[in-house]
Amino acid sequence: MASSTSLSSMSSSSSHSSTSSNASLKRIRKPSPYKQVYNFVRAFFTTLYLLLIVLTVPIAFQVGGVYCGLTFTVTLFCIYSSLTVIRLVLYRNWVVNVLYYSQHLLIPSILTFSLSVFNNNDMEQLKLDHIVYYKFFIKPWMYVIQKSTPWFTLLEGLCTVLAIQSIGQTFTWLKLNKSESWVIVSLLSSGGIITTSMYFLYRIYSSSVEISSASASLIGAILTFCCGVGLYGIISKRGSTVESSLLFAYVVRCIYETFPELSLLASNEMGILISSATNQIRLDVQFLPLLLTDSVTHLVSSLTWNVPVSFQAVLDFFIAAAKTVTPTVLVNLAYRVSVFYSATRIIPALKNPQPSTRSMRVIYAFSPCIIIAVYTHLMMQYSNELDSELCIWGWWLPLDKREGQEIVVDPWLFWNWINMFSTLGLYALELFTDPQEWKG
Repeated sequence: MASSTSLSSMSSSSSHSSTSSNASLKRIRKPSPYKQVYNFVRAFFTTLYLLLIVLTVPIAFQVGGVYCGLTFTVTLFCIYSSLTVIRLVLYRNWVVNVLYYSQHLLIPSILTFSLSVFNNNDMEQLKLDHIVYYKFFIKPWMYVIQKSTPWFTLLEGLCTVLAIQSIGQTFTWLKLNKSESWVIVSLLSSGGIITTSMYFLYRIYSSSVEISSASASLIGAILTFCCGVGLYGIISKRGSTVESSLLFAYVVRCIYETFPELSLLASNEMGILISSATNQIRLDVQFLPLLLTDSVTHLVSSLTWNVPVSFQAVLDFFIAAAKTVTPTVLVNLAYRVSVFYSATRIIPALKNPQPSTRSMRVIYAFSPCIIIAVYTHLMMQYSNELDSELCIWGWWLPLDKREGQEIVVDPWLFWNWINMFSTLGLYALELFTDPQEWKG
């Protein structure tokens, strides 16, 4: 009896000690105010850098030309990657940290220098004037960007499958562990996604854009494949309505991206909808109470008078830069960056619930370099500067024997179709090999 009492007292004391140790660990892990301020400053500078990249790269390409844009992006890529390597090696050196965060102030200067020095449409003359920079920086950078179409396209499909499955599993967990009301939320979300996708799919056939018979056949095949895989996932309960609707929406989005005319048409329609909504808001503002409108007008005028005059030039620069950003390019950039970032969160969690902080730190440190490369590739694509021919058959033959025996296709169309079929095939493989089928 005494031994049982002592054991119970020991267990209670051990549980009390473990509770106290957990509480002490929580107190220890709480970040200090200095750490919170540092994280806020770092997030601010990261957001500022991404904003400057998004606004300045289109200016370099559309105002200065392709050569100016390539010069600007490769300069940013080299500066950021070099400072990132130095910062990872000398992480606790405050001088290196100051230099690392000071590069944000150099972006407008680099843009101005690129526009003033490399703003020339004569490519041959520019190559002669800057032969060293062209040979060792511009030419390799252009080659990498032009040959990266399959990598960016297929990686986008892979990351999309991971993101779709992660979203579907999140909704499943919410329905099982939180509340059944999430079933209604998932059904409403799926219905909205499918309705929007069906509308844009209808616009493909009702628009004036000409589509070849081969492309129309491929569209029919890919839609049939997508509907079959989605229905199989719902019926077999290995997938969900959310996953199937997101997969269908991604296929429709890829169809639009395969044909630039359709993508331009969709962006114009979105612009018309936004402008009409803005005009409607302006009309509604006129019917607001007079006291409220006078207060807002007085507040805006007082803020305008108190802002220094020097900020007017900065504001004009951001407004002019925002007008140069094409909505299609911005949407594609946002989508690719989001799915790539989600993949960096999902892939480590597949093996270990707590991913390695060292590897993730390296990936996040070089993530702006990936964004610069993706953005440059999108600008080259919409400037029609990527490769226009891809030999998929007969490339091993000598040049004098290729005529009549080779098959040449558009690389952008080819890799987009490959991406759609491979994405659906990968998702179907995940459904067929789902280990939950053999449980129980």
